[in-house]
Amino acid sequence: MGRTCGYCTSMRSRLLVPLVFALALALAPRDAGACYGCYGVMQVRAVFGTSIPADGVLAFTYAGALPGPAAWTATLRRVDGDAGSVEVAVEPVVGQLVVVRPLTPLEPGGTYEVAAMIDNGTAVEESDCELSPQVKLLWTFVADPPGLVAPDAPEFDVTYTVEDSPHAFEDAEIVCCSKESFPFEYIGCGLELGEQCASTLGFGILRADIRVDPATWDPQGQIVLEDVEVGATTALRESVEPFCVTPTAIHLATGERAAGSSICPDPALVAEVGEKALDPAEILPCRPLWTCDNGDLGWDPDSCRRWRAGGCACAAGDGGDEPSTLALAVLVIALGRRRARMESRPIPVTGRE
Repeated sequence: MGRTCGYCTSMRSRLLVPLVFALALALAPRDAGACYGCYGVMQVRAVFGTSIPADGVLAFTYAGALPGPAAWTATLRRVDGDAGSVEVAVEPVVGQLVVVRPLTPLEPGGTYEVAAMIDNGTAVEESDCELSPQVKLLWTFVADPPGLVAPDAPEFDVTYTVEDSPHAFEDAEIVCCSKESFPFEYIGCGLELGEQCASTLGFGILRADIRVDPATWDPQGQIVLEDVEVGATTALRESVEPFCVTPTAIHLATGERAAGSSICPDPALVAEVGEKALDPAEILPCRPLWTCDNGDLGWDPDSCRRWRAGGCACAAGDGGDEPSTLALAVLVIALGRRRARMESRPIPVTGRE
């Protein structure tokens, strides 16, 4: 466990950590990369292959954060036969998908070159990552005979699970393996519970692991899937509220949508979603467990007591055996493996509401 719920921070405003402590951490020196911000685009990729229908569109995805709608520009020209420029319109769809739409029909059999560019502007100076002032992509393709095919409803294989994630708001009691285990640490750009600490309150997060047959994807990039990164065979959706997955295909040229039957979680899983009580004794494989008063810095090691399930009336400073090195090693290994499984999630493409 050992992390706060990123989906829940906007649901409650009362943080356990006092403002003075948050400010102190914000101003304290940190390792390079501890809070890593990248506010521009690093790469552009064409979704279509070497050809599109003459009445189709050109779709692109990008890696990073688009500085603004005006950052995208594109030009299109024919490079064989009756060479010349073709006027286009750039249409940011949603998520990290952008469509370049020719405003006049393409000539079947003609060879065209599209130049897409993103201007990172001030993001170059404001970002911690290394960005180019302009990110460009030059792509050549052939126009096939016109004939847009209506999308078919796709099929998804969906597996639902619920993951408990602690939160650290003031009505939650924080429990740690040691009085000296300060509960909070920097993860990325925010504060989270450390690996040796847990909370008595949390949220059940509903996760939907989605699998897609690779043959579902349109090689000409005219049809995409809602909630699935373009070209991906897996996707993840998660929320602190119940939801169903409805497999949906979207035609980028026409806007037509085709939806299949909704796939919903078992009611027993739905009952585990949302705010809930957590048992630190089940989460932390160390003994004894401690809880301390907030103090000025959010954790006062001089005002601690032993914690037991259901609360503890032990006197402040009550002694007891400190957690063994073996117990802490088991904790770090278990939570390290869990964190590794959470990395590298794709960013989904979400359709218009």
